[in-house]
Amino acid sequence: MIQNLRLISINIKIWQSFGFIYKKSNWKFSLFIIVPILLNIFEILYLLENYRNLETVILSSFMTAILSNSIFRSVAVVLNEKGFIKFHQEIEKIFREAENRNDITTLKTLNEVGVKADKFTKFSLCLGGVGAIVAVIAPFLLNSRELPYRVSIPGIDVGQSPYYEIIYSIEVFLIMPFMYVSYVPFTTLFINYLMFGIGCLRILQSKLENVVDSSKDAEEIYADINVCIRYHNQIIRFSENLSSLTSLVNLVEFFLFSLMLCVLLFFVYIVDNTTHQINAVMYIGSLLYVVLLSYWHANEFSYESLKVAEAAYNSDWTICNSKIKKNILMIIIRSQNALQIYAGGMYPMTLQTFQSVLSATYSYFSVLNGISK
Repeated sequence: MIQNLRLISINIKIWQSFGFIYKKSNWKFSLFIIVPILLNIFEILYLLENYRNLETVILSSFMTAILSNSIFRSVAVVLNEKGFIKFHQEIEKIFREAENRNDITTLKTLNEVGVKADKFTKFSLCLGGVGAIVAVIAPFLLNSRELPYRVSIPGIDVGQSPYYEIIYSIEVFLIMPFMYVSYVPFTTLFINYLMFGIGCLRILQSKLENVVDSSKDAEEIYADINVCIRYHNQIIRFSENLSSLTSLVNLVEFFLFSLMLCVLLFFVYIVDNTTHQINAVMYIGSLLYVVLLSYWHANEFSYESLKVAEAAYNSDWTICNSKIKKNILMIIIRSQNALQIYAGGMYPMTLQTFQSVLSATYSYFSVLNGISK
């Protein structure tokens, strides 16, 4: 069962528990998402009512953006449930084929990737949990009656009892868990998928470098080359399916990251309140953590895909017959173009793109800084 695969098991079980995927009915998810959508609307109303207060608008905009992104991610997973299930089955198939062939080296590498992904998932979940707890207890630390997610509800004074306590409880026990299970597992799963893809590419490189062996006859080498070609095809499909499943979410993340990073940098510059500055710096750190890791692993996946051609060329292909040489040449040709994960089908997720976003963000910040003087 894919739910027991160490590579993704923790995140899949979290999604399954809340009705995101592998569900028997939609009622659990439907009930779970109604309140976050309503709260998001009330957050937007709060922003519209307080648009003159720049500090309040900036901090509240960040929380509104994160909640909106969480809602979008959860809906994207539910709507693409069949696609995710099929994608997981393809991953499971790669493990099963390695077991059937008794390929010890491949299984060892894939299991190492699973252990690494499992540790990363636990660390990210813990880090996200700490962030959620800080957001929840912040009003107590500041000795104020502010809500973690500031809202404006027509006809209700949210700062007065018992409304404050009721709304605060809803945000703590429903909104915060919703954001936690929507945002963190999606990010960690995406990075775990990329870790798996990188591991598969390195396995393929190793197979290609050692595919030509003087102890084998031509037919054995030809059969092994065909296995490598099929494995390469699986990795290409993996890349295309991953990009398709996460494209829109990555695009939303791309725009939100560049916008909110610029706004938060400007906020740190203009405010005098140390507590608010610390909060903004924490928000900036969380944005950089999520986006940098995603783009770094996507860039590494692309880089490893180009090394497949080098590995094929480094094999002792000169001693082979023309039929084997043609197959090796086919792999080299297909590996000339890097496998890339795209945001919205437009922006390749590479470190170069990440650097461009940072440069653009700093430019926008400089413009805002100049206007404010």
